[in-house]
Amino acid sequence: MGWRVLKDLATPTDRPVNRVAAPCGQLMNNMLRRAADNAETKLKKADDACKVVIKEHDKVKSDMMTLQKQVSELNKKLTDQELLKKKVASLEQSLKDEREAKAKLAIQVEEMERDKPGIRRRAVNRFLQTDLYANLMVDRYTAGWVSAHRCV
Repeated sequence: MGWRVLKDLATPTDRPVNRVAAPCGQLMNNMLRRAADNAETKLKKADDACKVVIKEHDKVKSDMMTLQKQVSELNKKLTDQELLKKKVASLEQSLKDEREAKAKLAIQVEEMERDKPGIRRRAVNRFLQTDLYANLMVDRYTAGWVSAHRCV
């Protein structure tokens, strides 16, 4: 003890072990509680954030499913529209062909109308040259005589 005093060191009576240990223990306890509370709040916040993310994920999944359904419907409509475009194109082509055929037929009808008097004239001339016409003419002129002879 004397030696500690001579060397200017703290003696056991000068060292307050009990007085320092209690506040240090209290400080450590407080620090551990704060750390535990902070960890618990952080864990709760993380858990809440996780739940929010899961809900958002489910919502995005459901939205994605509805969007996929809409995309499939739109694809179906697109294929139907393409088929209709092909049909319209083929119908337009057939309409064009029919108009061309109608125009050709109209030209042929006009030619026939122009040729009608000549055809009629030829038909009449051919009929006039037949034996049937000659026999009819003879019967016409002799029919009166034949009936007169019958009456007598």
